Amino acid sequence: MTSVIRTENLSKNYGWLKAVDGVSLTVEKGEIYGFVGVNGAGKSTTIRLLLGMLTPDKGAAYLFGKKVSPDKKDLWKKVGYVVEGASAYPDLTVDENLQVVCSLRQISDKKAIDRIIAKLKLDPYRRKKAGKLSTGNLQRLGLAKALIHKQELLILDEPTNGLDPVGIVEIRNFLMELAEKGITIFISSHILSEISKMAKRIGIIHEGRLIQELDKVQLEKLRKRRLLVNSRRPAEAKRILVQSGLRVLENEEGNLEVEDESATGNPEKIAVKLVESGSPPTLLKVEEEDLESYFLRLIGISGGDTE
Repeated sequence: MTSVIRTENLSKNYGWLKAVDGVSLTVEKGEIYGFVGVNGAGKSTTIRLLLGMLTPDKGAAYLFGKKVSPDKKDLWKKVGYVVEGASAYPDLTVDENLQVVCSLRQISDKKAIDRIIAKLKLDPYRRKKAGKLSTGNLQRLGLAKALIHKQELLILDEPTNGLDPVGIVEIRNFLMELAEKGITIFISSHILSEISKMAKRIGIIHEGRLIQELDKVQLEKLRKRRLLVNSRRPAEAKRILVQSGLRVLENEEGNLEVEDESATGNPEKIAVKLVESGSPPTLLKVEEEDLESYFLRLIGISGGDTE
């Protein structure tokens, strides 16, 4: 089966700076692929290369099995995108901006604008000029422009920027519904907690290089877990755990931390041992490393062991 997105050694330099350095990845049909990295890691440059907005110095990008190049205009009929923030004609209303998109994309369905405005809850603003919209509603307009036609692929660069928590959840659910219908979604973000809730696979880019790709199952195996323990007799509880062959640390809050899999996978056995030894736990909690903490640990930034 032909991948919807495929890159081979994709590279782009700006003088001495390697903005994208040998990135090779694939995205399959109906997949939500999360592309994560800190600001300046190379996410937006990669997206611009995927969309043919930039020409690679080395390597190539392919959409639907066809090499991306300026002469492959038919590719864009199947692609919706938002790049580096939503844009719109500031002196045109929401409705007028969408009319321009319909004209450019040769969309003849007169109900298309009504449907996408309703879906993205823009109806109260449809006659408001885009330049007067809030950041969140401008972002919704950008998404509406990307989603108004019958696309097979969505390429979205930080699509939830400026949205409030309710808006973020709405857009997340909307994108997951589209993926269930077979639409492929490539989404970049630095909001790692949000990506982890919807992406099937995640690519981590750092300093222009794709340093890791993993799916949710692999992430689950790689995330650190720790058992937090406390007792009214903490010194005695620590002694009991150490005598059981566990490596026990004490954190800044005064709680005991155990990372051994025998403990994090069976906290109930630790509880029984402490109770039987006369030091019943007042705290027994398994904490799992989230995507953000895992990411920070992977790229070696201090703070990766905390949420």
